[in-house]
Amino acid sequence: MNIELLHFCFSPYNEKVRWALDIKKLTHRRTSLLPGPHVRQVRRLTGQTATPVLQLGEKWIVGSGNILAALDNLQTSPQLIPEDEQQKALALEIQRKFDDDWGPRIRRVVISALMNDTSDLVSVFSGHKSAFVRLPYRCVIPLAKPLIAKGNDITGPASIKDGETAIAEAMEFVADSIGD
Repeated sequence: MNIELLHFCFSPYNEKVRWALDIKKLTHRRTSLLPGPHVRQVRRLTGQTATPVLQLGEKWIVGSGNILAALDNLQTSPQLIPEDEQQKALALEIQRKFDDDWGPRIRRVVISALMNDTSDLVSVFSGHKSAFVRLPYRCVIPLAKPLIAKGNDITGPASIKDGETAIAEAMEFVADSIGD
């Protein structure tokens, strides 16, 4: 079966899927995309613009949670999501909290900090690409900053402060979960 991951190198959602593919030892191809130019390709394949996107045979699956579930259906061992219903519900709730709440809020802090220095932003977004690709990307990034801010719900200092609050909430959750 043809398995291909379309991903951003720097995204924790994408990293989660890379880990899952490695844990399952599934042979696959990884295609690293540039944020912005990725829109056309991903929209054509999936009708939306988010990554990660995984091709399983002829099917395209969007979103790290959906991809993990599909990988467990494809290959049951090792299991990524617990089979026990209570543990599964807890794991999916934790995943939802990180993916849908804390993750996007924390991303505002990170992206906002990166937008303060174009070199940092270009390095993180395109550092894995050749100089031939990075140069025009570097020229376009300053013009794209308002779109980047809008796409990440960076609306001002209050949105950044909310992201900092999310970092504290997530870290407190992790510390409480680990215990002594």
